[in-house]
Amino acid sequence: MTVAAHEGHAHSMIGTITAVHPDIQHVEMKTPDGKTSGFYVDDATKFTQGTKALSLSDLKPGQRVVVSARTE
Repeated sequence: MTVAAHEGHAHSMIGTITAVHPDIQHVEMKTPDGKTSGFYVDDATKFTQGTKALSLSDLKPGQRVVVSARTE
């Protein structure tokens, strides 16, 4: 599923990770309403848990996440 976003402002998603694909830098998640969504990451993506810095390899299925994305 593709997430549509309007350019120029922030977008947020919440959900539970269902799959992590490090080879294509993609994360799939299920939203609270049961829909499947996903997002791609790049070298500028920042991952945090509280104040602790994480990486894509730290993400695992079953983890709850809040995703904030900005399109330009």
